[in-house]
Amino acid sequence: MVDIMPHPGTSPETMDLLRAFAERIGQIPVVLKKESPGYVFNAMLGSLNWAAMDLVVNEVASVEDVDRAWTGVTKMLVGPFGMLDFVGLDLALEITERRAGIEGDPQSRAHAALLKQYVDKGWLGLKSGRGFYNYA
Repeated sequence: MVDIMPHPGTSPETMDLLRAFAERIGQIPVVLKKESPGYVFNAMLGSLNWAAMDLVVNEVASVEDVDRAWTGVTKMLVGPFGMLDFVGLDLALEITERRAGIEGDPQSRAHAALLKQYVDKGWLGLKSGRGFYNYA
């Protein structure tokens, strides 16, 4: 997958060249109509992660039950917290702290606190062998 994102000055010819190049090298082009932070997949994943963390920090459900609900309904192999383990909890924390600093809302800070518990223990996800789940 490769996102191809134009800015207002990008010509249609350039977009066509980029799409053709992506296909030629075996990528699946996702052509955006305009600039968008996070491109397509990361924008969707961010919303999913936000909703999942809301459920945990608001004590609605556990990490495991959120993931179990996701995998049970979607038939995917991992849930949102498993995906965060793949991304890296240190990176997720950095993004969440940035958002908390910009927005300053209590929910953003609660999400950062949740992630920080794991990062402070060195549990960074798959790359460290432990995150929300153990990969030993």
